Amino acid sequence: MMRNLILTKDPLTSLSVDPARTIFWVGAGIGADAPCNLPLGNTLTDAFLYATLGDQAENFILYWNNYIPAIRDCIKGGEWSVPSAQTQYTIEDVRLGKAWDRPRLEFIIGELNKLDQEFQGITYENPKIEERYHRQCSIESLAHFAEAEPNLLHYRLADFAKAGATIVTANFDTCIERALGVDVKNVRPTVHDGVKGIETDAGFIYHFHGVATDDDIQNSLGATVNNISKKLPDEFTAKLTKAFEDGCNIVFIGYSGLDFFDVQPFFDSLKPEAYSGKAIYLHYCANDLACENALKAAKRYEYLLSPFRERLITYGLAADFFDILEKNSGITGSIDASAISKVPGRAFSDTQQQLRSFAGCKNKSDAEIFYFLNMFRLTSQLNINPVNFYTDWSQRIKNIYEEWKNDKNMLSQMFDPKYEITDCIIDDIRYNNWESKDPIYLSVVNDIRPRINTWNVDHRTALTDHMSWKRRSASREQIDEFVEKTCKILQRGAYTTITQKEQDIERDTVHYLCGWQMKKVYAVWAIPIVRYAMYPKLRYLKEKIEQLTAYPFHYFRYRTYYLSLCRQLGAIKAMLGEKPEANGFYGNIQQEWNICMETPNLYDARMVVRARMLQFWIMICKLKIKNIKKYKTLRVIYRELDRMREDH
Repeated sequence: MMRNLILTKDPLTSLSVDPARTIFWVGAGIGADAPCNLPLGNTLTDAFLYATLGDQAENFILYWNNYIPAIRDCIKGGEWSVPSAQTQYTIEDVRLGKAWDRPRLEFIIGELNKLDQEFQGITYENPKIEERYHRQCSIESLAHFAEAEPNLLHYRLADFAKAGATIVTANFDTCIERALGVDVKNVRPTVHDGVKGIETDAGFIYHFHGVATDDDIQNSLGATVNNISKKLPDEFTAKLTKAFEDGCNIVFIGYSGLDFFDVQPFFDSLKPEAYSGKAIYLHYCANDLACENALKAAKRYEYLLSPFRERLITYGLAADFFDILEKNSGITGSIDASAISKVPGRAFSDTQQQLRSFAGCKNKSDAEIFYFLNMFRLTSQLNINPVNFYTDWSQRIKNIYEEWKNDKNMLSQMFDPKYEITDCIIDDIRYNNWESKDPIYLSVVNDIRPRINTWNVDHRTALTDHMSWKRRSASREQIDEFVEKTCKILQRGAYTTITQKEQDIERDTVHYLCGWQMKKVYAVWAIPIVRYAMYPKLRYLKEKIEQLTAYPFHYFRYRTYYLSLCRQLGAIKAMLGEKPEANGFYGNIQQEWNICMETPNLYDARMVVRARMLQFWIMICKLKIKNIKKYKTLRVIYRELDRMREDH
């Protein structure tokens, strides 16, 4: 049963737990009060954007708010809708905080971290070139979160931990540990149940997105989409499930419920109302009017509560919440609010200062290159044309590339055979998603092409020779072998490392099943007189792709592999004439759209829509399409995505 409680109005006797049988699930909201003063998601995102994009940060935020919300809402509940008219913001709106939409923080941090690591990994020949392009580690700025001082809420959580409660947090900071008396400077994170955290006298504190005190913060801090999209570890979810089966309660505090890739899939996998424990969610509200308005917005996090039979959503201040919960649960607070400093801490300001120093330590021209490369990385990954921010972007790319060529070490190391070229800034230049025809840019691409070809030769597999349109199809024996090997790689799960040879096998398996050979199948299938002769091959390819898509998307090295296979599977089903799903298309477009938009990856969102348009074309060929309105709606969405890619 779901109940809504406003802390200042409703009877609150039910707001109680047995601490020894309770899990506290903690988010960033608890760190906002002094002296901790750590930021919420948008504030931290902006700290990275303004420090790494310079004067163009405001334009980037403006562009995002004027385009992306309309695209994000195009598919809801598996149904398509034409992009709705959105408020057109101005730079002034950005400065006043009215344009609040942002890319995921994890995406921003993750892409900048990849770029940092790439340039850190180069041994430069020319000292001036090294000074210009060598980078510090932007993600290391989050290490200051370990210096944050605990506020009253952290001490309240510590009191429950001392009474036997388990603490699970999405936060990087160590304020709860400090409230428990841990000297975090001298205690290294360890791993329990597949999750990093810190051992205390009151039990292990689980940090499922990583800890700021980690020695290897650049590689281990789980703040990137690539990490969180790999789901929660199996050992950890097994421990949680067992606790719920034993009747444990769960209390969500300061937690937004917006972890779509790791947390939500776990709670969604639990049976509704299957567990006898109590689930309590605190929705922070500053006053009674805000509480009344918040009652309308509860659906966002209901998935967290639905597995439990008794569900409470409480509305009000966190301090009031803990006052009531402690009293009703028999907990005596260890510290009075008056003993907590009201002076804002420096942890976040030190983070901002370190981020700004990365460009601040460079001269003006080198700082401009730093800002430009960061923007180029983000726009490449988001499928936004950089001309929206730099009208001379192609000339800038050419100038930078010529400098790289003048340092004998740089390009050879960027094409190091040990690395996936798809993770490289070179690939952002060579294969952008906005399909620019700018001649200056194309001259750089033409210069890169021979190097790419050499890299491809170093990564050949038995399937490589069958990739092009002109080559013969691979034999079924070869396809079977590669699919089987790829399945064995995927079986090992999301957190395992794979060798370079295994990377090549997985890549070529997906590329073959989704590449030129499939386009040949489309072309032959389109000839009615030979169409039925293609059915055995289509059924075989469907079987192979279904073997791979049986694994979750986060098991693949790149989520684009999974999305490509889903798109191909839908087309094959359409050609085979299988019965469409109720909403008129093949494949789970809602799932694919969520992966694209929450990652975010607008290029693949465009490809998902294009795949559905292809399926409609196939169904038209088979005279089995009844509603052309859906096709027209998709075409509008596709054009809107395409418009974002144009040279304006």
